Amino acid sequence: MARIKMLSSAAILTRIPTGWIDRGLNLVGPLGLAGSNFLLALVLVPAMSQADYGFFAFCVTLANFGYGITNATTATPLSIILNQGDDSGHASTYWALYKVNLLSSLVVGLAILSAGLAFGVGWRGAVVLALFGAVGALRWFRRAYEYATGRPRNSAWSDVTCSAVILLGTAIIFFSKTASLEAAGGVLLAAMISGTIILEANGRRTSFAFSEFWSYPISAYRTVWRDQSAWSLLGVLTTELTVNGHTYIVTFLAGPAAFAPIAVASLVWRPISTIFTSLMLAERPKMAKALAVGDEEGAKKILRQFQLIAFGVVGLNALIVLAAWIFMGDVWNTTSFQASYVNMAIVLYFVFVCIRSVRVPLSVFVQAGRQFRALAHTSLLAAPVTLLIAAILTVAVDPITSIAGIICGELVMTFGVWRLAKGIKSVQA
Repeated sequence: MARIKMLSSAAILTRIPTGWIDRGLNLVGPLGLAGSNFLLALVLVPAMSQADYGFFAFCVTLANFGYGITNATTATPLSIILNQGDDSGHASTYWALYKVNLLSSLVVGLAILSAGLAFGVGWRGAVVLALFGAVGALRWFRRAYEYATGRPRNSAWSDVTCSAVILLGTAIIFFSKTASLEAAGGVLLAAMISGTIILEANGRRTSFAFSEFWSYPISAYRTVWRDQSAWSLLGVLTTELTVNGHTYIVTFLAGPAAFAPIAVASLVWRPISTIFTSLMLAERPKMAKALAVGDEEGAKKILRQFQLIAFGVVGLNALIVLAAWIFMGDVWNTTSFQASYVNMAIVLYFVFVCIRSVRVPLSVFVQAGRQFRALAHTSLLAAPVTLLIAAILTVAVDPITSIAGIICGELVMTFGVWRLAKGIKSVQA
């Protein structure tokens, strides 16, 4: 009887589409990262001053911005090029993109270090957080390569390793009561190094040989820059200003302490951002491959599945937040943050993530259709909306209300991307 049940379960499992099993694997790592980062933040919030935690959160924002730069300059072109046409030039493209990624990682690290010096943070904390941002950008490129070559499990193992290291570091900080910028940055840096080692170890047998590093010049990147990355990078820069413009406005106009309550509120929605970013890497190559072979309906089917997942993720996150609000509504009263401020920010962020869940799948579809220039124009129009409204509300009302600026900017960008997505055709159409 048990054997019959086992066979029946196996038969049911085989009926699940492979694409959905892959998507499940793609979600395991990001969910683990989101959860471990959330626990780290819960330990840091009551133990650090608002100014220190605000700067830590600002550095994490800069690091995530670095991932966006990596996507634009290297990861997105890599996922499209490796899934289109003849593979004879793949080695030269990979190593050119790899070298560009090294440079962009250096830029991310220097940006975080400069921010630390500008806000008068101790040099040790600034250096550790800068290294975290730089190594994280390097890991992101290797992670994108695993997705582009159809090996999502390697990326999942890297994410799981990072999560485990963060959980271990969080426990050490909690029990030793050593919460500080250096300690928090050290935990994240150790996680990124560990995750990168896992990627290199798992992908060594199938990746391009490192001995080829000096064999291919970085000049091969010129074509990629002209055709894809230039407009993609402009899109990332303006998108960052659209969706995170309030972060920079509040931090530079009112200081890290004023940004801290906003950062705390954003924690409850961070799983959405983490999952969306990971799914973008996983779904874009599939859409690009379908459009490359003329399968427009197949690409749209992937888009619809992505949209379904996006709406489900937001809904599930909202239920968890609602439950926490009902049963743990006074949790912020035990910290130095005003509960009313945090609660208002949570509601405003919910409106923002709902709009974003509509826009992100459409943006990936437009990228797969190689409409980088048109996509950049949508965020180019939306960014000034965010910055203007966020700046006015920060100065005239309260820093918390600056979130309304990113809501307005996201609405403008979503409408523009929706119009672009309607016109996407397959490469062979």
